[in-house]
Amino acid sequence: MVPSRLCIGAALALAALASPALGQNPHNIRIDPAGESTRAFLSYTDSAAEALLARLYETPKYLDYKPFAMLLTNASGQAIVLVTVRWSGMSGNKTVVMNYSCHSLMRDVPGGSGVGGGTMFDPRNPEVMQGGGHMAADGPVVLGPGERMIVAPGLMAREAYVRRYGRTNASSWSSSMASFGSAAEISVSLDLVVLEDGSVYGPDNSHTIDGLLAQKAAMDFVVGYVRAAEQKGIDGVEALRMLANTAMGSVGPDARRHGQIARMLKSSRDWKQQLAKMAAFQLPRFQRK
Repeated sequence: MVPSRLCIGAALALAALASPALGQNPHNIRIDPAGESTRAFLSYTDSAAEALLARLYETPKYLDYKPFAMLLTNASGQAIVLVTVRWSGMSGNKTVVMNYSCHSLMRDVPGGSGVGGGTMFDPRNPEVMQGGGHMAADGPVVLGPGERMIVAPGLMAREAYVRRYGRTNASSWSSSMASFGSAAEISVSLDLVVLEDGSVYGPDNSHTIDGLLAQKAAMDFVVGYVRAAEQKGIDGVEALRMLANTAMGSVGPDARRHGQIARMLKSSRDWKQQLAKMAAFQLPRFQRK
């Protein structure tokens, strides 16, 4: 578990407040100047980014992101391997929160590419509507040293990728995102940035790291379950079927993860190779800075 306390000297969280007219004038966003000294920071789009966005906007679905588009710059001197951007605003009498993340940590690991900020709901706090999403990195890292990324709720577009291909490799719209169209007092922050050496910056209010650790633990559980079954003479595919069926009636998050992984593996022809990848995979040693 990574401590949640953020060292002041390495503060990364960055907030931007907007008036209710954000949808008509995105440059009303005010950015906390404290972000200028962080390892990564958010800023307004400049002319170069606007030119790239114009290419994206030729595809109608990207127009919805236009009022929220900002730039994330990697000023760390290292590659970023995980980032979560946290958006929030007021929609009616509810606070709407969306955590959107991108990482390359489980890029080649079966069952790992969809792990991100995730969707959370706290029944003790019904006034807050929380949602989340994730996109896989379009390369071995999320963002190289000095590189920039265009971000919006449900969108992360690496500047170099858009320049080369005229599009982004993935985007995700969520039901909570629809509320941002008329939301007021919108804010955006860098909730989490992880560098290639495992350094962690940001409060991680989205619990993205917890999600990654839980997914790795689920992978290890499935690997151990199958290997233990095979030692008893049970066929591996049969073991996966048994695990998937057992998890099907469970409401716990751990059992759901076990079932999802088991179902994915048992339907794959090369499940043994995929199981071996899961067994060999290691997350970085996350270190709070």
